[in-house]
Amino acid sequence: MNQIQKEHKSAKEKYSFIMLEKNKKLVKPCFENVVLVEAMIDYNSDYNKQGNSKIPGSLANLMIQFRETDPKDKKKLLGIIQEAVKTVNKTNHTRMSEKDQKVIAKRICDFGKENVEQSLKNSDLDLYNEIARRTEKPEGSGKRNTVFASKFCHYACLWFFEGKKEADNYSIMDSVVKGILPEYAKAYKIDCDEKKLDDYKYYRTKVDQIISASGSTISRNGFDHLLWYCNK
Repeated sequence: MNQIQKEHKSAKEKYSFIMLEKNKKLVKPCFENVVLVEAMIDYNSDYNKQGNSKIPGSLANLMIQFRETDPKDKKKLLGIIQEAVKTVNKTNHTRMSEKDQKVIAKRICDFGKENVEQSLKNSDLDLYNEIARRTEKPEGSGKRNTVFASKFCHYACLWFFEGKKEADNYSIMDSVVKGILPEYAKAYKIDCDEKKLDDYKYYRTKVDQIISASGSTISRNGFDHLLWYCNK
């Protein structure tokens, strides 16, 4: 065995994911696996940058600006929200049109900062629905932006409620996770209608049921990162 083989062998022994006993093709939703994934993500400069609030223009920095801006300063607030919408769209590859970005930024601003914070804190779907509903032509594309809505609410929560339990109120409705979710539901004997997974409320319920059935105490954020990283 040469040095390269020794290094590979040692890596597999020390840093392998724990697999689900009921289905060896699936990584187990557990604290140890989430920690491993978070370490990998943390070493990725692109993701690390967006989570650094000290870097101007990062997602964390923009959401904190949103959180701390006086709600009466509508002009400044709109500018920050526009940048936040643009950054969420770009870093998460949601491919939302520039028209829709402008429409949705204005919707969030008009929704009111206090209402944004309250909706996020309550973990309700008021803000989500306002963002996700179809944009009207000619101002918008005429499309619904459900995936983007889940991602915006998720990242806003992370920084509006930094260090608090409410930071984990919203799952990201990701296509990669959505594709593998039925397999986890099957492994844990949870009813899951694949056709309903486009409905965010249903999607988030299934995520919560799987986490609960796994017997772990991992976060929605950790669950999303784990399934996304291992299946992308």
